[in-house]
Amino acid sequence: MFLLFLIYGMLPTTAYNTLPHKIHFEEDALEIEFLGNDNEDDQQGAIKSQRLEYNYVDRISVGPSYLIVFFNAPRKGWLWMPVSSFYSQEDFKSITETLKPYCKEQKIVEIEYENPKRQ
Repeated sequence: MFLLFLIYGMLPTTAYNTLPHKIHFEEDALEIEFLGNDNEDDQQGAIKSQRLEYNYVDRISVGPSYLIVFFNAPRKGWLWMPVSSFYSQEDFKSITETLKPYCKEQKIVEIEYENPKRQ
């Protein structure tokens, strides 16, 4: 498992999954802000930004506690979002519906949305 994380989890297009980050849903893309530095000259803890356009969405996987968005080249990677990170069921459904037309494949499990932190 560690080897898989090392190989795939730390790719530049997936490393933000393990770093503190915020996701902004825009009309045509996801904008991810995260803490990190690309080289020694960067200030430690500087906020970086990465834009992931919806037209690079390959597929989505929706389960009882997550939404995973997989991107194809040149943005090969994924973005994992726990259901609890959404403010409401409407927000969760809205982004899922926004992404569906861009997907080549969808794996969706019907879920009952529950978010005890945001009620």
